[in-house]
Amino acid sequence: MLPNNHVLFNVLNGTLFGWLPQLPWLLATGRSLSGLAYLATIGVVYRTLVSFTGRRPLAAGLALLAAVQYSLWGFGCQARGYALYALLHWLAMATLLGYWQRPTRGGRWGNAVAVALGYATVPTFLFYHVAQLLAAALVQARRRFDGRFWLAQVVALGAVYWFYLPALCFSGLKALTGNQYVRPHHGPLREFIVTAWPVLRYYATCCFGNTGLGDEVAYALALLPLVLLGWPVPAGTPGRSWPWRRLALLYVLWLLVLVAGLLKLQLLFFTRNLLGLFSLMLVLGLLTLGVLVGCWRRWAGLAVPLLLAAWLGARFVLNNPIKDPFALYGYALSGGYQKGLQRVEALPSVGTVAFSQESFYPYFLSQQAGRPVPHPAQRLGAAPDYFVTAANDQLPPTLAPAYEPVDTVGSYRFWRHRERNPW
Repeated sequence: MLPNNHVLFNVLNGTLFGWLPQLPWLLATGRSLSGLAYLATIGVVYRTLVSFTGRRPLAAGLALLAAVQYSLWGFGCQARGYALYALLHWLAMATLLGYWQRPTRGGRWGNAVAVALGYATVPTFLFYHVAQLLAAALVQARRRFDGRFWLAQVVALGAVYWFYLPALCFSGLKALTGNQYVRPHHGPLREFIVTAWPVLRYYATCCFGNTGLGDEVAYALALLPLVLLGWPVPAGTPGRSWPWRRLALLYVLWLLVLVAGLLKLQLLFFTRNLLGLFSLMLVLGLLTLGVLVGCWRRWAGLAVPLLLAAWLGARFVLNNPIKDPFALYGYALSGGYQKGLQRVEALPSVGTVAFSQESFYPYFLSQQAGRPVPHPAQRLGAAPDYFVTAANDQLPPTLAPAYEPVDTVGSYRFWRHRERNPW
């Protein structure tokens, strides 16, 4: 049980459609759930921006831009929980901002529900939630302590604990906190920063797509909302009563929490775990630009972000995941599938094959090819003739001396027992 398993998404798909007889049906229903979450995200973006600006054309334009951001709509077509994950980020932000404007019981508990469901989908929701808690603490330090808000947050975390309790009981806490995806690395910080910088530059590409902005312009647009921390929104500006500075505060704290987590863990986060941030970054950058130029000419506050949104949207459509197979996962899925399938089919028909836990994909291909193979999580009774491991996985220590590598396909390595018949 690893934190990338999208537990809530799989629970929903299995509970609602688990009665269907074949796996392809569950793949289709999973994609349908992601599609619904994607559409709901666009609706939340539009509704939030209408409340923010009071300008429906601007809200519609930016919501449409969010809709064609390839990292969002691409995962809206996947049978995974990332579209739901993005939706819950937007719901948490919208309910928090609404609660700051008008504290109500519904807003308080709506935010708590969004937080609990966000954790239940992918636990890396922690990065946003820490930023939210820090922002709430700073806001209340300037006004008054709101004990009911903190009670709702405690209840949300309690719900998360109960949701993950089966995983903790069956797999243990280390399955969530000590696996290779979240276990901290220890080494010279300077060396890690040098290694991480190219990936950090790629984050801008992931957020803004191949729109032709360039990394420097992309980062400038991403950091533009920070000026709202000290920018006086003039009287008469639509949505002026909304907490612009508090939104900027939440945004900058989210960025700082991510940077702190990256440096502390010395881990590079998957871009798909930043889907909610990228969506907000895209929208908020243009929204801030509209606020700034709107202080000069009110018509420019509507025209400039809409024109830029139209240009970026067109670039998103022209440079989309269908044309760029590396866009969503960093490698060509279709080509990797075909290579993996061909290599699994080429395994000798005589002999036993085992798979490491991280090589679940070739295990699935072996099942599709009709080969009886043990589940990767099963304990092996005897050493198999062949073993398949992933690039980030190793042979069992007790078996490793008996095997030698014979082939590598993509990120998977094939091993043969030294004392068995040749490959």
